Amino acid sequence: MYKVLIIDDEEPLREAINILGDWTGLGVSEVLEATDGKVGLAMLREHKIDLALVDMKMPELNGSELLQIAEREFPDLLLIVISGYNDFEYTRQASAPKWWIIC
Repeated sequence: MYKVLIIDDEEPLREAINILGDWTGLGVSEVLEATDGKVGLAMLREHKIDLALVDMKMPELNGSELLQIAEREFPDLLLIVISGYNDFEYTRQASAPKWWIIC
């Protein structure tokens, strides 16, 4: 079973992702939520997370900074970038070979 962490500062988006995901069907046993990048990083360090969905524009620690740290500290972690912004600059910052980008 897998653990997923949704890292987004907008509560309605975290809730929508949590509700819309077929987590049980995907073998996910636990879906955790973090309200910003700083909290998300702490949760990554505290829990054995298999998949993190990361928003790019957040207070405290933005998605780009979080992705760079996560890649160094958690090389096996699967990362999916999420962004609702029309400015592709946010997602372009995250364009590393092992990351998925969802706009």
